[in-house]
Amino acid sequence: MIFFLRKLPLTLFVVVFLVSSMWIFGHRQLGGFDMSALVDTGWRIANGQIPYSDFPLTTPVAFYIGAGWAIQLFGAEWSSFVLAAILFTVFSFLFQVYLLNLILPWKPALAISFISHVLCSVVISYWWYNSITMNAVCLFLSAAYVFANIPNKRISDISLWATLTLLSFMKPNIAGGLAILVFIALFVFSPYRDHRRLYSR
Repeated sequence: MIFFLRKLPLTLFVVVFLVSSMWIFGHRQLGGFDMSALVDTGWRIANGQIPYSDFPLTTPVAFYIGAGWAIQLFGAEWSSFVLAAILFTVFSFLFQVYLLNLILPWKPALAISFISHVLCSVVISYWWYNSITMNAVCLFLSAAYVFANIPNKRISDISLWATLTLLSFMKPNIAGGLAILVFIALFVFSPYRDHRRLYSR
């Protein structure tokens, strides 16, 4: 919290830009069938139905949990899915800035995180599995990069495994392959690697 208070004006400006952009764009598009799948899944879960038991489901875990929570928290309105996406985006943006600032100057860390979230979140601007998966990918890659550079800090361990856990709830065809490739890269190329430490958790 102290970190963000020191950089409050610019951080707040970027957050307001992301929030306002997603709120505007999220209410000015029509996804057709894709949106109906989101609404149907969220409505079923919000009303107590159990995925895989009460109805078939092929979407990632984070997607249907978020859709159900959106309706439970904000009501059965389209705005609920936009708000869910905004909250997730703000959290992931601030977390990515924090991670990158561990090894980069603050302004480049802010810029990288801002561009990542404009491309991943603002383009879609509502709760959808592609955008939240890309956000999780950005967080995981940032955490892996931090771990590769400062593996002896506790925050490196925590962030790497926390973002990996988040990634595991996303699209498996992206999350699984990416995680394997990243851990191979950490094992082979990291100049500060400690293989026993990395894989004995």
